[in-house]
Amino acid sequence: MRRSHTAKRWLSGFSITLGTAVLVACGSGGGDDGRTAGIEGTGIVSGFGSVYVDGIEFETRGAEILFNGEPSPESRLRVGDVVTVTGTMTDDGTARARRIVFNRTLEGPIEQITVDNGAGTLTALGQTVSFDADTSFVNTPVEDLAAGDLIAISGFVGTDGSVDASSIEQGPVFRPNNTRLDAEGTARNVTPSSFMVEGLTVNYGSATVDESAGALQDGAFVEVFGVRDADNDAPLVADTVNVLGENRAEDGDRMFVEARIRDFGGLDDFTAAGWRIDASEAERLDNTGIAPGANVRVSVRGTERDGVVHADTLAVEPDPNVRLEATVGAVDAQANTLTILGSTFDVPADTRYPTRGDRLDEQVDRRLRLTSLNAGDPLRVWAYADDASLTARRIERADAASEATARGAIERADANGSGVTIEVAGTTIRATDSATTYYDSSGAEIAPSAFKTRADPGTRIEAAGPENAGEINTATRVQLID
Repeated sequence: MRRSHTAKRWLSGFSITLGTAVLVACGSGGGDDGRTAGIEGTGIVSGFGSVYVDGIEFETRGAEILFNGEPSPESRLRVGDVVTVTGTMTDDGTARARRIVFNRTLEGPIEQITVDNGAGTLTALGQTVSFDADTSFVNTPVEDLAAGDLIAISGFVGTDGSVDASSIEQGPVFRPNNTRLDAEGTARNVTPSSFMVEGLTVNYGSATVDESAGALQDGAFVEVFGVRDADNDAPLVADTVNVLGENRAEDGDRMFVEARIRDFGGLDDFTAAGWRIDASEAERLDNTGIAPGANVRVSVRGTERDGVVHADTLAVEPDPNVRLEATVGAVDAQANTLTILGSTFDVPADTRYPTRGDRLDEQVDRRLRLTSLNAGDPLRVWAYADDASLTARRIERADAASEATARGAIERADANGSGVTIEVAGTTIRATDSATTYYDSSGAEIAPSAFKTRADPGTRIEAAGPENAGEINTATRVQLID
């Protein structure tokens, strides 16, 4: 059993007095006795009961919510959606949203898709999209997606032009030359009538072009809308092209940004989600040891000055590398920890709580939070594990099952003549030669001795079996992942 170190809450980046910010009148909703400052930024929706974005709870009464440019109810938003929020924050940390804008990165038909244990890549509109345990699949499991399916993606475009998906939603049937599609990326090979965005040719001779944020030229970051025929290599006939510039907020606004770093010139000059950031004097809140750089996801808190977010704090948000499915052992809402299969996980404010259900009116536990969990609840937890701590990145309810599962890298393995005892993310897994079936990474059954020779620290496995006293004991199945 490993006891996790309780991490600092990401909201601590706003603990600096609001006296350093521009003070404004109380926001819509009224009733505040304290002073308020503007707050703005971009992040990933992590839960509901209000709207949580990058761990900040925003009250939404009276807020304008735009989904693909159309006014929408809060229920249209999903965990994993990338949104930009404008609002106010009082000096006691209460945040109120005035406006929430959903940011869609790509909508188009899947051209090809490769899935391996829930992670993989797909191609749509000539762009490579990566997905993993951090991606929310809104209404269709990833295993059910196929070439030809229309999908809408919210996420971040990397420095190499690929898209890191935070949410993927299957849309209606794709209708060639009728369904309006869209994509974001860097324009290349610009001519008076066409340009490229990664593998997509865009014909824009008849399009409305908005160059208010900059000229349409090689290297410009653009969003395009239009139609395409059924051929995957066919050009997108654009009706709208928008050149996107860097985001700017009011000087003195409190800022939050949760995104993949796109352009990295150093800690004193990088961009993420369109915001230019200087984190040269920021306090580092995580202990992952991962250096900020291109395509690394970070969460920053700071203040806007002269078009730059001057970060007070920075935290690297690593991708999950552990998955456990079992019943809750204990919940400590004050310490923000959750115990499952004998291991205790930090649950920071930005942990995601995806909902289940194929339609909006069928979603289960939309308001799921740590405080609504109880011992004995069946859960599925994705987490990041390192030598020092266990941090839950995603928590969702699971159906009751006769077996628990653990997936991750072996931390310790003790083999003997009749079996092997393994530890993954602090969870003990006991397997025996007589009761456990072993498999290689292809799914082929192997001898117990063959598994034991490969059961070294760092080797990734998945194990399943009855949950007994906070352990998997005795495992019915253990499979090598790599």
